[in-house]
Amino acid sequence: MNQYPFTYSKGPCIICDESKEDGVRINHHFICAHCEKEMIHLPISANSYSYFVQKLKKLSC
Repeated sequence: MNQYPFTYSKGPCIICDESKEDGVRINHHFICAHCEKEMIHLPISANSYSYFVQKLKKLSC
């Protein structure tokens, strides 16, 4: 059973561009569980923080 109540099976992740089965949809965009967990635990001072911010801008479209 899936741990995400709003999970849709298989979708291209807007962060890693890979097709995954577990994740969440926000504004019709899919974020895989792996990227979601990575973002949650990512400190603002991390080098990859700006990468995630740029990718998440797709949510406003």
